Amino acid sequence: MCLSYRKAFNALNIGTFFALLLTLSNIKYKTLITFMVLIPMLIPAQITAVSWLELVSPSARLVRYINIQLFSNPLS
Repeated sequence: MCLSYRKAFNALNIGTFFALLLTLSNIKYKTLITFMVLIPMLIPAQITAVSWLELVSPSARLVRYINIQLFSNPLS
């Protein structure tokens, strides 16, 4: 349970940092940074879940490559 409090505290600190950085300063690429910070909130959770499922499915190329490289028996 302590880990969840630590993660929430870290997320609060990171969010506060970006909020202060973007509102109180005049930095280059302000709109780009704002967009990059907001991207996780713009993507629906269903799309994120489906993309993770496709990434780790047995038919995915990356998983097949890692499986072949890590778990293949060189003696057979």
